[in-house]
Amino acid sequence: MNSKIFWLSILAIIISFFGGFYLANSLNGNELVKLRAENEQLKKNVTENPQNDSDSALSDDEIRQKIAEADKSPGNIPYQRNLGMALLSYGVMKQNVGLITESTRLLQRAYESNPKDFDVLVALGNAFYDIASLKNDDENFKKSREFYSKALEQKPDNASVRADFGSTFVFVNPPDFERGGAELQKALQLEPKNERALLLMTQMLVRQNKQAEAEKYLAKLREINPKAPTLAELNAQSAPENNTVQK
Repeated sequence: MNSKIFWLSILAIIISFFGGFYLANSLNGNELVKLRAENEQLKKNVTENPQNDSDSALSDDEIRQKIAEADKSPGNIPYQRNLGMALLSYGVMKQNVGLITESTRLLQRAYESNPKDFDVLVALGNAFYDIASLKNDDENFKKSREFYSKALEQKPDNASVRADFGSTFVFVNPPDFERGGAELQKALQLEPKNERALLLMTQMLVRQNKQAEAEKYLAKLREINPKAPTLAELNAQSAPENNTVQK
């Protein structure tokens, strides 16, 4: 699991200033950030070695305490929202389906209070998307699609959300490559250099065994990001036993 959600996870724990993706602002000041705000050594460790997250782990007691506080005050919507966002990011970083699932409970409360909250809609879409990716679960891809669709009703020109929405048609069984490809093309029309859309388009073409076309999109992606995966890596990821979507 890479780029967008991974770095959001790091941001959710170690910094409170603007990040690179659309959920970052909503994480500023959240409860899990506060738990680690004073830990300068953690910042140093993660900065020097972002793949080594052993020192960034929150204890089970800390997490349970915060979730319990949220459950005691379900009407405190800002708390549900902020903690849900942070818990989602931390759960994705740890690839912990249980924590991500807990985040959906809190985010659902925020959504029910304000169904027009764009960031919450996207967060719920991301949460169900990541559950689906980790569990290879069609139903959760469909749930994520519903929330992405609601988010796109508000901001139809958001290329990243459009790309994720389109990919929910690609990674289900059976896939709808025609619909997925159309949505991914829309995302690339909106933002031709969108890394997420280019990666997902490449992954879709790999799944269709269209290697030559996939290579063209991957070449564009690697121009933008030289650290992007190779076509061989994407071919390996498309195998049934490795059916986890990069995010």
